[in-house]
Amino acid sequence: MDTRERIVLAAKEHFMKYGISRVRMDDLAADLGMSKKTLYQHFESKEDLAHAVAEYMFETHECTISTILKDETMDFITKLKNIFAFILNHAGKMSDTVMQDMKRSMPQLWEKVENFRQHSIHREFKELIEQGIRKGLFRKDIKVDLLVSMYFGAIHYTMQPEAMAKASYTPSEAFNGIFRVFMEGIMTEETRKKFVEAVQHEQSLANSPQKKLSDY
Repeated sequence: MDTRERIVLAAKEHFMKYGISRVRMDDLAADLGMSKKTLYQHFESKEDLAHAVAEYMFETHECTISTILKDETMDFITKLKNIFAFILNHAGKMSDTVMQDMKRSMPQLWEKVENFRQHSIHREFKELIEQGIRKGLFRKDIKVDLLVSMYFGAIHYTMQPEAMAKASYTPSEAFNGIFRVFMEGIMTEETRKKFVEAVQHEQSLANSPQKKLSDY
């Protein structure tokens, strides 16, 4: 791992935990065991670093979801379970406080995150639905484009900092509810049963003292 990647990974943990505005470059450099001069040799400013962190997270998301969707050896229920686990795990790392802080302190970065969310949902969710229909696991009477737009609308509204600040649920719980409502609503009866069993099994492992939810 090179120095730039070390900085990005450390910054990601700090930003997710404290919010961008509360993280000081001095503290980050100290935690990394390097001088502030070295830090600024790689990133001109905290905003520059925050954008690099966002790009890293976008790439991780795209690589993970794309790998799952393209895996011909993976059965479809396992694909659903793995995508569900990945989204749930990563959504749980971003609190409503972090989202509010990002939108307030770095509106351009927030807009970039919103654009990525829109494009990734339309591309990945659509591919997932079409695969399910082709395999006979999703109902064939659904209008794919309409469903994708409805799913994006639900995610977009729910994940707005203003909505999350008034909500009684966490970002992780929001993703969990939205994903399962949409997915289970378009599944055939047999597929729904298998998916629910797979999710319950995964969640039982997550609550086990020996094992936790997979981090893809």
